[in-house]
Amino acid sequence: MPSAHESAGRRPPATRLALLLHRVHFKDFKSFAGHVVVGPFDARTTTIVGPNGSGKSCLVEGVCFALAVGSQQLRAPALGSLVNHGSTTGNAAVAVTFAEAGGPRCLVVQRRIVGGCRSECTCAATSMKRDELRHALRRLLALDIDQPERFVVHQTSVMSVASKSPSELLQFLEGVLGTAGLRAGVLEEAARSLELSEAVSSLEEILTVARADKAMHAKSFEAYRALEESRRAFAALQFRHLKRELAFLACSLVSSDARRKAARCTLQEREGVLVSAREGAQAVEGRLKASGAAKTRAHLASSAAGRMLARLREESTRMQLRRKQALASECRTAKAAAAVRMQVHALGEEERTAAIEEAQALATARRSGESLALSEAVLEARPTYGA
Repeated sequence: MPSAHESAGRRPPATRLALLLHRVHFKDFKSFAGHVVVGPFDARTTTIVGPNGSGKSCLVEGVCFALAVGSQQLRAPALGSLVNHGSTTGNAAVAVTFAEAGGPRCLVVQRRIVGGCRSECTCAATSMKRDELRHALRRLLALDIDQPERFVVHQTSVMSVASKSPSELLQFLEGVLGTAGLRAGVLEEAARSLELSEAVSSLEEILTVARADKAMHAKSFEAYRALEESRRAFAALQFRHLKRELAFLACSLVSSDARRKAARCTLQEREGVLVSAREGAQAVEGRLKASGAAKTRAHLASSAAGRMLARLREESTRMQLRRKQALASECRTAKAAAAVRMQVHALGEEERTAAIEEAQALATARRSGESLALSEAVLEARPTYGA
Protein backbone atom coordinates (compact mmCIF):
# COMPACT_ATOMS: atom_id res chain seq x y z
CA MET A 1 0.00 0.00 0.00
CA PRO A 2 1.34 3.49 -0.71
CA SER A 3 2.21 5.55 2.37
CA ALA A 4 0.35 8.69 3.38
CA HIS A 5 3.55 10.70 2.90
CA GLU A 6 3.90 9.45 -0.70
CA SER A 7 0.28 10.21 -1.53
CA ALA A 8 0.53 13.65 0.14
CA GLY A 9 3.63 14.43 -1.90
CA ARG A 10 1.72 13.59 -5.07
CA ARG A 11 -1.31 15.79 -4.55
CA PRO A 12 -2.74 16.87 -7.89
CA PRO A 13 -2.76 20.53 -8.77
CA ALA A 14 -5.93 22.57 -8.62
CA THR A 15 -6.41 22.40 -12.39
CA ARG A 16 -8.04 19.39 -14.06
CA LEU A 17 -5.46 16.96 -15.55
CA ALA A 18 -5.83 13.96 -17.86
CA LEU A 19 -5.24 11.25 -15.19
CA LEU A 20 -5.69 7.53 -16.09
CA LEU A 21 -5.91 4.34 -14.01
CA HIS A 22 -2.33 3.29 -13.28
CA ARG A 23 -2.14 0.81 -10.38
CA VAL A 24 -4.42 -0.83 -7.74
CA HIS A 25 -3.24 -1.92 -4.25
CA PHE A 26 -5.25 -4.54 -2.34
CA LYS A 27 -4.90 -5.62 1.27
CA ASP A 28 -7.13 -8.45 2.52
CA PHE A 29 -9.92 -7.51 0.11
CA LYS A 30 -12.21 -10.45 -0.83
CA SER A 31 -10.09 -13.08 -2.64
CA PHE A 32 -6.86 -10.99 -2.39
CA ALA A 33 -5.12 -12.14 0.77
CA GLY A 34 -2.41 -9.92 2.18
CA HIS A 35 -0.89 -7.08 0.09
CA VAL A 36 -1.49 -7.47 -3.67
CA VAL A 37 -0.53 -4.93 -6.35
CA VAL A 38 -2.20 -5.02 -9.79
CA GLY A 39 -0.63 -2.95 -12.52
CA PRO A 40 0.68 -0.81 -13.97
CA PHE A 41 -2.03 -0.55 -16.59
CA ASP A 42 -1.36 0.52 -20.16
CA ALA A 43 -2.30 4.04 -21.11
CA ARG A 44 -4.44 2.77 -24.00
CA THR A 45 -5.95 -0.69 -23.40
CA THR A 46 -5.24 -3.43 -20.84
CA THR A 47 -6.76 -6.92 -21.12
CA ILE A 48 -6.96 -9.15 -18.03
CA VAL A 49 -7.31 -12.86 -18.74
CA GLY A 50 -7.70 -15.69 -16.18
CA PRO A 51 -9.77 -18.69 -15.17
CA ASN A 52 -12.90 -18.46 -13.09
CA GLY A 53 -12.24 -17.44 -9.48
CA SER A 54 -8.88 -15.86 -10.28
CA GLY A 55 -10.04 -12.41 -9.15
CA LYS A 56 -10.97 -10.59 -12.37
CA SER A 57 -14.34 -9.47 -10.99
CA CYS A 58 -12.77 -8.74 -7.59
CA LEU A 59 -10.40 -6.29 -9.34
CA VAL A 60 -13.34 -4.36 -10.82
CA GLU A 61 -15.21 -4.51 -7.49
CA GLY A 62 -12.11 -3.26 -5.65
CA VAL A 63 -11.89 -0.23 -7.94
CA CYS A 64 -15.62 0.46 -7.37
CA PHE A 65 -15.12 0.02 -3.61
CA ALA A 66 -12.20 2.45 -3.50
CA LEU A 67 -14.20 5.04 -5.45
CA ALA A 68 -17.14 4.67 -2.98
CA VAL A 69 -19.53 3.37 -5.66
CA GLY A 70 -22.87 2.02 -4.37
CA SER A 71 -23.01 -1.44 -2.79
CA GLN A 72 -25.09 -2.89 -5.70
CA GLN A 73 -21.85 -2.97 -7.73
CA LEU A 74 -19.95 -5.03 -5.09
CA ARG A 75 -22.03 -8.25 -4.80
CA ALA A 76 -21.78 -8.03 -0.99
CA PRO A 77 -24.57 -7.62 1.57
CA ALA A 78 -22.32 -5.91 4.17
CA LEU A 79 -18.83 -4.45 4.58
CA GLY A 80 -17.67 -7.46 6.62
CA SER A 81 -18.22 -9.80 3.63
CA LEU A 82 -15.63 -7.79 1.65
CA VAL A 83 -12.83 -8.68 4.10
CA ASN A 84 -10.69 -11.71 3.23
CA HIS A 85 -11.37 -14.74 5.40
CA GLY A 86 -7.71 -14.94 6.35
CA SER A 87 -7.70 -11.48 8.00
CA THR A 88 -7.56 -11.61 11.80
CA THR A 89 -8.24 -7.91 12.40
CA GLY A 90 -11.31 -7.51 10.22
CA ASN A 91 -9.58 -4.72 8.30
CA ALA A 92 -9.20 -4.38 4.54
CA ALA A 93 -8.12 -1.63 2.14
CA VAL A 94 -8.03 -0.77 -1.56
CA ALA A 95 -5.93 2.09 -2.99
CA VAL A 96 -6.32 3.18 -6.63
CA THR A 97 -3.57 5.27 -8.21
CA PHE A 98 -4.37 7.55 -11.16
CA ALA A 99 -1.38 8.97 -13.08
CA GLU A 100 -0.85 11.31 -15.98
CA ALA A 101 0.28 9.52 -19.14
CA GLY A 102 4.02 10.09 -19.36
CA GLY A 103 3.96 12.62 -16.50
CA PRO A 104 5.03 12.61 -12.86
CA ARG A 105 1.75 13.77 -11.33
CA CYS A 106 -0.64 11.27 -9.80
CA LEU A 107 -3.66 10.97 -7.52
CA VAL A 108 -4.23 8.24 -4.86
CA VAL A 109 -7.79 7.40 -3.78
CA GLN A 110 -8.00 4.92 -0.85
CA ARG A 111 -10.82 3.32 1.12
CA ARG A 112 -10.34 1.17 4.23
CA ILE A 113 -12.64 -1.17 6.17
CA VAL A 114 -12.08 -0.87 9.92
CA GLY A 115 -13.32 -3.67 12.17
CA GLY A 116 -15.54 -5.04 9.42
CA CYS A 117 -18.26 -2.48 10.20
CA ARG A 118 -17.21 0.94 8.98
CA SER A 119 -15.13 2.45 6.18
CA GLU A 120 -12.88 5.49 5.77
CA CYS A 121 -12.17 7.35 2.51
CA THR A 122 -9.08 9.41 1.69
CA CYS A 123 -8.17 11.38 -1.43
CA ALA A 124 -4.65 12.76 -1.81
CA ALA A 125 -3.99 11.85 1.86
CA THR A 126 -7.02 13.90 2.98
CA SER A 127 -9.79 12.20 4.90
CA MET A 128 -13.17 12.80 3.27
CA LYS A 129 -16.77 11.76 3.54
CA ARG A 130 -18.54 10.16 0.58
CA ASP A 131 -20.11 13.42 -0.62
CA GLU A 132 -16.78 15.23 -0.40
CA LEU A 133 -15.08 12.37 -2.27
CA ARG A 134 -17.81 12.46 -4.94
CA HIS A 135 -17.22 16.21 -5.53
CA ALA A 136 -13.43 15.74 -5.55
CA LEU A 137 -13.59 12.91 -8.13
CA ARG A 138 -15.95 14.90 -10.31
CA ARG A 139 -13.60 17.90 -10.16
CA LEU A 140 -10.28 16.04 -10.57
CA LEU A 141 -11.17 12.99 -12.70
CA ALA A 142 -14.54 13.91 -14.26
CA LEU A 143 -16.04 10.75 -12.69
CA ASP A 144 -19.58 10.63 -11.33
CA ILE A 145 -19.73 7.76 -8.83
CA ASP A 146 -23.53 8.09 -8.69
CA GLN A 147 -23.61 6.81 -12.31
CA PRO A 148 -21.06 3.96 -12.33
CA GLU A 149 -22.41 2.52 -15.59
CA ARG A 150 -20.48 5.27 -17.36
CA PHE A 151 -17.11 3.78 -16.43
CA VAL A 152 -17.81 0.14 -15.22
CA VAL A 153 -19.58 -2.64 -17.21
CA HIS A 154 -19.94 -5.89 -15.22
CA GLN A 155 -19.83 -9.34 -16.74
CA THR A 156 -23.50 -9.89 -15.99
CA SER A 157 -24.53 -6.95 -18.21
CA VAL A 158 -22.29 -7.84 -21.18
CA MET A 159 -24.85 -10.19 -22.75
CA SER A 160 -27.65 -7.63 -22.38
CA VAL A 161 -25.44 -5.03 -24.07
CA ALA A 162 -24.67 -7.41 -26.92
CA SER A 163 -28.38 -8.08 -27.51
CA LYS A 164 -29.39 -4.41 -27.77
CA SER A 165 -30.69 -2.93 -31.01
CA PRO A 166 -28.65 -0.20 -32.72
CA SER A 167 -30.83 2.60 -31.29
CA GLU A 168 -30.72 1.03 -27.80
CA LEU A 169 -26.97 0.51 -28.10
CA LEU A 170 -26.60 4.16 -29.14
CA GLN A 171 -28.60 5.27 -26.10
CA PHE A 172 -26.49 2.97 -23.87
CA LEU A 173 -23.21 4.33 -25.23
CA GLU A 174 -24.49 7.90 -24.88
CA GLY A 175 -25.30 7.11 -21.24
CA VAL A 176 -21.79 5.67 -20.74
CA LEU A 177 -20.15 8.68 -22.41
CA GLY A 178 -22.43 11.19 -20.67
CA THR A 179 -23.66 12.68 -23.92
CA ALA A 180 -27.32 11.77 -23.56
CA GLY A 181 -28.09 15.33 -22.46
CA LEU A 182 -26.73 16.55 -25.78
CA ARG A 183 -29.34 14.68 -27.87
CA ALA A 184 -31.92 17.45 -27.54
CA GLY A 185 -29.33 20.01 -28.58
CA VAL A 186 -28.30 17.90 -31.59
CA LEU A 187 -31.93 17.57 -32.67
CA GLU A 188 -32.43 21.30 -32.28
CA GLU A 189 -29.30 22.00 -34.32
CA ALA A 190 -30.50 19.57 -37.02
CA ALA A 191 -33.89 21.31 -37.17
CA ARG A 192 -32.14 24.67 -37.27
CA SER A 193 -29.84 23.41 -40.06
CA LEU A 194 -32.90 22.26 -42.03
CA GLU A 195 -34.52 25.68 -41.55
CA LEU A 196 -31.33 27.39 -42.66
CA SER A 197 -31.15 25.18 -45.74
CA GLU A 198 -34.71 26.10 -46.63
CA ALA A 199 -33.89 29.81 -46.01
CA VAL A 200 -30.81 29.51 -48.26
CA SER A 201 -32.93 27.92 -50.99
CA SER A 202 -35.48 30.74 -50.78
CA LEU A 203 -32.69 33.30 -50.85
CA GLU A 204 -31.17 31.67 -53.93
CA GLU A 205 -34.56 31.92 -55.64
CA ILE A 206 -34.83 35.57 -54.63
CA LEU A 207 -31.27 36.17 -55.90
CA THR A 208 -32.16 34.57 -59.23
CA VAL A 209 -35.20 36.83 -59.56
CA ALA A 210 -33.09 39.84 -58.56
CA ARG A 211 -30.49 39.01 -61.21
CA ALA A 212 -33.25 38.83 -63.85
CA ASP A 213 -34.60 42.17 -62.63
CA LYS A 214 -31.10 43.63 -62.78
CA ALA A 215 -30.72 42.57 -66.41
CA MET A 216 -34.10 44.13 -67.19
CA HIS A 217 -33.33 47.39 -65.42
CA ALA A 218 -29.69 47.82 -66.50
CA LYS A 219 -30.43 51.15 -68.21
CA SER A 220 -32.26 52.39 -65.16
CA PHE A 221 -29.25 51.42 -63.06
CA GLU A 222 -26.94 53.34 -65.41
CA ALA A 223 -29.18 56.42 -65.15
CA TYR A 224 -29.26 56.02 -61.41
CA ARG A 225 -25.43 55.82 -61.31
CA ALA A 226 -25.21 59.00 -63.43
CA LEU A 227 -27.66 60.70 -61.09
CA GLU A 228 -25.60 59.60 -58.09
CA GLU A 229 -22.42 60.92 -59.72
CA SER A 230 -24.13 64.27 -60.42
CA ARG A 231 -25.35 64.35 -56.83
CA ARG A 232 -21.85 63.66 -55.53
CA ALA A 233 -20.41 66.38 -57.81
CA PHE A 234 -23.04 68.85 -56.59
CA ALA A 235 -22.27 67.88 -52.99
CA ALA A 236 -18.52 68.44 -53.61
CA LEU A 237 -19.23 71.85 -55.21
CA GLN A 238 -21.48 72.80 -52.31
CA PHE A 239 -18.79 71.68 -49.88
CA ARG A 240 -16.16 73.88 -51.58
CA HIS A 241 -18.56 76.84 -51.53
CA LEU A 242 -19.29 76.33 -47.87
CA LYS A 243 -15.55 76.02 -47.20
CA ARG A 244 -14.84 79.39 -48.89
CA GLU A 245 -17.75 80.99 -47.05
CA LEU A 246 -16.42 79.61 -43.79
CA ALA A 247 -12.95 81.04 -44.55
CA PHE A 248 -14.48 84.47 -45.31
CA LEU A 249 -16.48 84.38 -42.08
CA ALA A 250 -13.35 83.40 -40.16
CA CYS A 251 -11.44 86.42 -41.64
CA SER A 252 -14.37 88.68 -40.79
CA LEU A 253 -14.42 87.32 -37.27
CA VAL A 254 -10.67 87.98 -36.87
CA SER A 255 -11.03 91.59 -38.12
CA SER A 256 -14.05 92.19 -35.90
CA ASP A 257 -12.06 90.85 -32.95
CA ALA A 258 -9.23 93.28 -33.78
CA ARG A 259 -11.67 96.22 -33.99
CA ARG A 260 -13.28 95.16 -30.76
CA LYS A 261 -9.90 95.02 -29.03
CA ALA A 262 -9.01 98.52 -30.40
CA ALA A 263 -12.36 99.89 -29.22
CA ARG A 264 -11.77 98.31 -25.83
CA CYS A 265 -8.34 99.98 -25.59
CA THR A 266 -9.85 103.36 -26.57
CA LEU A 267 -12.61 102.91 -24.04
CA GLN A 268 -10.06 102.08 -21.36
CA GLU A 269 -8.06 105.23 -22.23
CA ARG A 270 -11.20 107.37 -22.08
CA GLU A 271 -12.14 105.79 -18.81
CA GLY A 272 -8.67 106.75 -17.51
CA VAL A 273 -9.15 110.35 -18.69
CA LEU A 274 -12.61 110.42 -17.13
CA VAL A 275 -11.20 109.12 -13.86
CA SER A 276 -8.48 111.83 -13.94
CA ALA A 277 -11.08 114.54 -14.68
CA ARG A 278 -13.27 113.22 -11.88
CA GLU A 279 -10.33 113.32 -9.46
CA GLY A 280 -9.53 116.95 -10.59
CA ALA A 281 -13.17 117.94 -10.10
CA GLN A 282 -13.10 116.40 -6.65
CA ALA A 283 -9.90 118.36 -5.86
CA VAL A 284 -11.46 121.63 -7.14
CA GLU A 285 -14.59 120.92 -5.15
CA GLY A 286 -12.42 120.39 -2.08
CA ARG A 287 -10.62 123.67 -2.69
CA LEU A 288 -13.98 125.44 -3.21
CA LYS A 289 -15.21 124.00 0.05
CA ALA A 290 -12.00 125.13 1.78
CA SER A 291 -12.28 128.66 0.24
CA GLY A 292 -15.97 128.83 1.28
CA ALA A 293 -14.99 127.95 4.83
CA ALA A 294 -12.22 130.59 4.75
CA LYS A 295 -14.66 133.16 3.32
CA THR A 296 -17.12 132.31 6.09
CA ARG A 297 -14.40 132.74 8.70
CA ALA A 298 -13.30 136.07 7.10
CA HIS A 299 -16.92 137.27 7.06
CA LEU A 300 -17.26 136.35 10.73
CA ALA A 301 -13.97 138.16 11.51
CA SER A 302 -15.12 141.23 9.50
CA SER A 303 -18.41 141.27 11.41
CA ALA A 304 -16.53 141.03 14.72
CA ALA A 305 -14.17 143.84 13.58
CA GLY A 306 -17.18 146.01 12.57
CA ARG A 307 -18.79 145.46 15.90
CA MET A 308 -15.50 146.30 17.66
CA LEU A 309 -15.13 149.44 15.48
CA ALA A 310 -18.66 150.53 16.40
CA ARG A 311 -17.85 150.03 20.06
CA LEU A 312 -14.62 152.03 19.67
CA ARG A 313 -16.57 154.82 17.93
CA GLU A 314 -19.09 154.86 20.75
CA GLU A 315 -16.25 154.94 23.29
CA SER A 316 -14.57 157.80 21.37
CA THR A 317 -17.86 159.71 21.41
CA ARG A 318 -18.16 159.16 25.15
CA MET A 319 -14.54 160.28 25.68
CA GLN A 320 -15.17 163.48 23.69
CA LEU A 321 -18.31 164.09 25.73
CA ARG A 322 -16.36 163.58 28.96
CA ARG A 323 -13.59 165.83 27.70
CA LYS A 324 -16.13 168.56 27.05
CA GLN A 325 -17.58 167.97 30.50
CA ALA A 326 -14.07 168.16 31.99
CA LEU A 327 -13.38 171.45 30.11
CA ALA A 328 -16.67 172.85 31.34
CA SER A 329 -15.78 171.75 34.86
CA GLU A 330 -12.34 173.40 34.55
CA CYS A 331 -13.98 176.58 33.33
CA ARG A 332 -16.32 176.50 36.28
CA THR A 333 -13.39 175.77 38.59
CA ALA A 334 -11.38 178.64 37.10
CA LYS A 335 -14.31 181.00 37.54
CA ALA A 336 -14.77 179.80 41.10
CA ALA A 337 -11.04 180.25 41.74
CA ALA A 338 -11.18 183.77 40.32
CA ALA A 339 -14.14 184.50 42.57
CA VAL A 340 -12.27 183.04 45.51
CA ARG A 341 -9.23 185.12 44.68
CA MET A 342 -11.35 188.22 44.58
CA GLN A 343 -12.79 187.25 47.93
CA VAL A 344 -9.34 186.46 49.27
CA HIS A 345 -8.05 189.89 48.19
CA ALA A 346 -10.93 191.32 50.06
CA LEU A 347 -10.15 189.35 53.31
CA GLY A 348 -7.25 189.72 55.70
CA GLU A 349 -4.08 187.70 55.56
CA GLU A 350 -5.13 184.97 57.98
CA GLU A 351 -8.53 184.65 56.48
CA ARG A 352 -6.91 184.68 53.06
CA THR A 353 -4.69 181.76 53.98
CA ALA A 354 -7.64 179.81 55.40
CA ALA A 355 -9.75 180.57 52.36
CA ILE A 356 -6.93 179.43 50.01
CA GLU A 357 -6.55 176.21 51.91
CA GLU A 358 -10.28 175.65 51.88
CA ALA A 359 -10.42 176.42 48.16
CA GLN A 360 -7.53 174.06 47.48
CA ALA A 361 -9.24 171.31 49.48
CA LEU A 362 -12.47 171.87 47.56
CA ALA A 363 -10.63 171.79 44.24
CA THR A 364 -8.80 168.59 45.22
CA ALA A 365 -12.07 166.94 46.31
CA ARG A 366 -13.77 168.00 43.07
CA ARG A 367 -10.93 166.61 40.90
CA SER A 368 -10.95 163.35 42.85
CA GLY A 369 -14.71 163.00 42.32
CA GLU A 370 -14.42 163.75 38.63
CA SER A 371 -11.54 161.25 38.25
CA LEU A 372 -13.60 158.62 40.06
CA ALA A 373 -16.66 159.29 37.86
CA LEU A 374 -14.46 159.16 34.73
CA SER A 375 -12.95 155.82 35.80
CA GLU A 376 -16.41 154.34 36.47
CA ALA A 377 -17.61 155.54 33.05
CA VAL A 378 -14.58 153.99 31.32
CA LEU A 379 -15.11 150.67 33.10
CA GLU A 380 -18.76 150.63 32.13
CA ALA A 381 -18.02 151.52 28.50
CA ARG A 382 -15.16 148.93 28.04
CA PRO A 383 -16.32 146.09 25.66
CA THR A 384 -16.20 142.40 26.73
CA TYR A 385 -14.44 140.14 24.14
CA GLY A 386 -15.12 136.83 25.80
CA ALA A 387 -18.43 136.38 23.93
